[in-house]
Amino acid sequence: KDNHNAPCAVCYTSTKSVKLMIPARTSCPSSWTIEYKGYLMAEWHKHSSNRVYECVDENPESIDGSEANDDDAVFYFTASTCTGIPCPPYVNNRAITCVVCTK
Repeated sequence: KDNHNAPCAVCYTSTKSVKLMIPARTSCPSSWTIEYKGYLMAEWHKHSSNRVYECVDENPESIDGSEANDDDAVFYFTASTCTGIPCPPYVNNRAITCVVCTK
């Protein structure tokens, strides 16, 4: 939801030792387990804190009662541009998908 805080989440499993985030994919390699899939997101491209890309679940959750329009840290979709990456397989100005896999 716009202007709501997102709950803190860490992908942890006690039975698997490796976690992998794959941009521009919605499935894991064979022998890997999909934990979730979603969209590659980051801070606004002109913010100085825009250093980390996160794979945000395609079904995001928010904290009830946390609505505020303070723009402290806001996730924006990461979109492809055909001037920087090959199209196809990418599509110009489309949100980039991602998947988080474990093994």
